Amino acid sequence: MWRSATLSPLLPSPNAPMLTKLYIENLAVIEKAEIPFSGGLNVFTGETGAGKSVLVGGLDAALGKRVSRDVVRTGAERAVVSAVFEDGEGEEVILTREIMASGKSSGKINGRPATASMMEEVGEKLCDIHGQSDNMLLTDENLHLLLIDGFGDYSKQLEEYRESFGELLRVSKTLSETVKETEEQKSNIAWHRQLRDKISANNISPDEDEEIDFLYSTLENAEQIKSAADNALTAISSDEEGFRGAYQLLFEAEKQLSAYSDTQKVKSILEDITAAQIALESVIPAISDFADGVEFDEEKLNKLRYRKELIDDIKKRYGGAEQKLSVALEAAAQSEEALKKLEIADDTIKKLREQRESLLKAVSQKARDISGLRKSTALRLEKAIEKELEELDMGGAKIEFRFSEGKLTKSGLDSVRLMLSVNAGEELRPLAKIASGGELSRIMLAIKSVTASLSDLTMVFDEIDTGVSGRAAAKIGRKLQKIAGRAQVIAVTHLAQIAVCADNHLLIEKQTAGGRTFTAVTPVTGDERIREIARIQVGDKITPLALQNAIEQLEAAKS
Repeated sequence: MWRSATLSPLLPSPNAPMLTKLYIENLAVIEKAEIPFSGGLNVFTGETGAGKSVLVGGLDAALGKRVSRDVVRTGAERAVVSAVFEDGEGEEVILTREIMASGKSSGKINGRPATASMMEEVGEKLCDIHGQSDNMLLTDENLHLLLIDGFGDYSKQLEEYRESFGELLRVSKTLSETVKETEEQKSNIAWHRQLRDKISANNISPDEDEEIDFLYSTLENAEQIKSAADNALTAISSDEEGFRGAYQLLFEAEKQLSAYSDTQKVKSILEDITAAQIALESVIPAISDFADGVEFDEEKLNKLRYRKELIDDIKKRYGGAEQKLSVALEAAAQSEEALKKLEIADDTIKKLREQRESLLKAVSQKARDISGLRKSTALRLEKAIEKELEELDMGGAKIEFRFSEGKLTKSGLDSVRLMLSVNAGEELRPLAKIASGGELSRIMLAIKSVTASLSDLTMVFDEIDTGVSGRAAAKIGRKLQKIAGRAQVIAVTHLAQIAVCADNHLLIEKQTAGGRTFTAVTPVTGDERIREIARIQVGDKITPLALQNAIEQLEAAKS
């Protein structure tokens, strides 16, 4: 709605651009049209439904705006729109948009493929289109601040503020995320510390559980083991009366069979008995040494029992589903790392809070400075708009931008509401609540007239005369002439008071051929223009008086 006059780097020259030609093919009711434009004020007139809005829609399409496949002429495969702009040095910028009946579209800038967003970016530096619905944008209070900023000369301060505000948001987000992560970790801090302390304080080492289990089992069963060893030794080597061990019994067996050793079979048995005796001779001292080495130490057993219970508890609580000591030790190492990170995080949070506070102070000051610039700019803009409104037959109107302060946003601290008093002495009220359609049209034109002095864009008005007639319409025509003295203006109108002010008058007519309706666009001059001005005023029954009145209006518009 309100755009900077800075030209895109894609344009060939910084001189003011001008739309010189609009080519349309198969767009809605327009089968084919090549429309010439001139500098100054270009005006389209024609009967309702002739396709005036199609022209504006076609230009919108060439400038990269969203477009529906429904705009393709019935029976055609595609629609094509090309807008040719020329800078002050005569170099051209050609924007071409092709819309397929299938719904796809493609674009080109000076013959090179371009996306819709690229075309829109260039288009915003070439042309400012005001459609019929844009009057209602004035009632959107979110745009009132943009209007002031567009009129002001503090864009550098705004950019610096937005950069600082963006940095404040980034730091605040980082702080919030860091605090959240730290709080989540701190909820487990007791668990981390308990595990770390239990592992480190008791000097738990890997595989210690296996060694402890073995030693504990051995010591706990020492008495039973010693008793078993003694019994085994008795069973093998006892020589007491009434109970002889295996070793003595082998001697007895050998003695009984030795009398028959002359037979080969007995001889073999005796050899086996001897081998068994030799084996027992080596087993006896081994069992004896083992039995002597087994001692029951209750103090040592209690120490082992405590250690085993400690390790078993660690394995159960921290050893995962497997209840392994290795898992618990790994968790302890991770806890150590987590606790170190928490210490670092606390320092980070402190620094981030300090940084945020410093940024908040700086951003708030910048916002207050911009607010001061806005308020002084608003006073100048109010006077400029009121002056324009006076020339548009609203001399009693008063405009005020009413400020209120809110929380910091990317736009600053300010909220703005455009207030209006239509007649002298009336209370100022929100524009959205009291302005009529005709008043909105004139207020918008007044704003455009003010902002046109800041811009060299081609300005397009689609029925800016909505809701006005008579003297107010004549004033609008004069105002459009005035704006056209600074920048090219294109206007679609249904009022003769505006049409007579045109430097280039274009007529849009419906025609029928071959059973199809199509729209033709032709420049009108001389007698044709006089008849068109008369038709606008009285309809198809044009009288000599209507023609004379049209001539007089055209002459008056030149003065």
